[in-house]
Amino acid sequence: MSKTNAIQEFKKMWQWLYSHPAHDPKYYIKHVAKIDPPWQQDCPICDYYDGECKDECLKLYDEGNGTMCDDQESPMCKWQNTNLGDPDFRTWYAGKVVKIASNSESN
Repeated sequence: MSKTNAIQEFKKMWQWLYSHPAHDPKYYIKHVAKIDPPWQQDCPICDYYDGECKDECLKLYDEGNGTMCDDQESPMCKWQNTNLGDPDFRTWYAGKVVKIASNSESN
């Protein structure tokens, strides 16, 4: 998988999660994309960089508090911390992640 493909896969996964707020990346990887073995850290970008994707992730999202995975104010962390019973906010945050991925593709 190339770096471009990793970002495209990341975007595809989050587009799917946007449409299916009751599921998570593990479900997507196993039942939708059927990736075997699963991506490291449930992320195609992390998998591409053998689990060391901090620099690449900072290119996608850098608000000064770490990557999307680290920054508790990032849309990804907000999505992870939003209850399954709140699909509106899960959809909202997943859409923000898709937008971040889309912006990186156009750069």
